[in-house]
Amino acid sequence: MDQKTILKMFEAYIPTAQWPSIYKVSVKYKENVWLRWLILLQLNSHRKYFLKVTYKDNSVKYIPLARDAKDEIKSHVMAFNFHISSLK
Repeated sequence: MDQKTILKMFEAYIPTAQWPSIYKVSVKYKENVWLRWLILLQLNSHRKYFLKVTYKDNSVKYIPLARDAKDEIKSHVMAFNFHISSLK
């Protein structure tokens, strides 16, 4: 996937005006404690995935991700972090 496509993917979640103030981005999940027994059945439907955006002033913002978009976003987080580190 080329760089422009990766940037457009993240642009859907984070406005480009905020990119210079971002320190890093990562994909995190939160588990529902009540549905944790589903791990025994190897079902991960109880997890909610978020895009964790850490800004340079150490503030954090969580942006919810769709389950089907999670894998694609997760595979390109490193390329996006490299891009925002080159911004001033």
